[in-house]
Amino acid sequence: MIFTNYFYIKASKLAILPMFKGKKGLEVFGFWVEIFFVILIITGAFVGFAIKNAALSYVAIFICSFITASILYAKRHGGMGLYIFLTLGFASSYIIANRSANPLMLFMVFITGNYINYSIFKNKLIKLL
Repeated sequence: MIFTNYFYIKASKLAILPMFKGKKGLEVFGFWVEIFFVILIITGAFVGFAIKNAALSYVAIFICSFITASILYAKRHGGMGLYIFLTLGFASSYIIANRSANPLMLFMVFITGNYINYSIFKNKLIKLL
């Protein structure tokens, strides 16, 4: 209890906690897209460096395109620009960091996978939850 009170006093003197007062969730940061973009770039680069097999690289980017297509389908009536920005950040860092597969082929698998999976969702072959 003493430690938390001490931290609160120190943080309030640094003007950290007043910024969070009355805020919930992602409303705290007005720049959540940029933070999430950097996290996705780091994640994509890490996954790209970790996968050493070309076949697994193609499977991983296809799974990424499936997730991307589901997000884009779910947000088709709203602002899709932010989500396209985020998914392209992950995919571009993954393609740049991957050394085992052809970058042009990875990009083509990503775009083709997005198109195929978006069409599957659009034609109601698979329903989103």
